[in-house]
Amino acid sequence: MAAWSDGTRTHIGPTLARELKGEVGGAAKGRSRSEQGDYGWTTGDAEVLRQQSRLMEEESDRLWELDRHVESLLWLMRAARQLIDWDCVSPGPDMNYCHSNLRRFRYVVSRCWERCREDKRLEPLFRESSVYDDFLLMKELYADR
Repeated sequence: MAAWSDGTRTHIGPTLARELKGEVGGAAKGRSRSEQGDYGWTTGDAEVLRQQSRLMEEESDRLWELDRHVESLLWLMRAARQLIDWDCVSPGPDMNYCHSNLRRFRYVVSRCWERCREDKRLEPLFRESSVYDDFLLMKELYADR
């Protein structure tokens, strides 16, 4: 069986997961190279950033299962950092600034907190990171979103 669902979540078999990971990774890399301009990312690249971030999350999950907790957290923080590209920031309807990956950024940061709760040694590492600083900034700027 290649994939199955328990009604709330779809599970994919390991062979199909590897194939999909290869296809998504290759597509994300090719697309990001083709859409990258002379001055960095264009505003349409938010989806590409999310795809790359998801691949980093998968690597983090793999490392966590191998009990390599510090490396896992570092990969998860990279995944969060990958989502916020300031060239993708655009003015919102109330002239405040909004970011299309803000919700996903919050989700990945919450996963970082979950990892810190599971392994207390990781919390100082996370609190001293630029991802945590960005999270506090986003929380202040976008508290109502």
